[in-house]
Amino acid sequence: MVSTLPDKARLWATVLETPALGELSFVLERRRRQKQRAVRQRLHVSRVAVPDGRSRTKTVQVTCLVAREIDAPPGVKPVEWRLLSNRSIESFEEAAQLIDWYRRLSR
Repeated sequence: MVSTLPDKARLWATVLETPALGELSFVLERRRRQKQRAVRQRLHVSRVAVPDGRSRTKTVQVTCLVAREIDAPPGVKPVEWRLLSNRSIESFEEAAQLIDWYRRLSR
């Protein structure tokens, strides 16, 4: 997994420095030892060049999306998803759709 960018900046920290596109709310279904609960996340998106994995000099453009929970209940680990995609995300609605797809696949 890529963790640094060609300029040595930290990938996910760089994404979190971008202004949030907005906030998304949903109900997280019961899982393992956790009860069903409401979740509110801030969505941060950035299009970046990451190493292509085969060369030290070649890169590929990807969209990085961080969905970070805000105001998690006390004693509960906040829900944070980090997604890499070849899709371009230009709006909050497009970012929310990607998160919705991820939520459906992870059930």
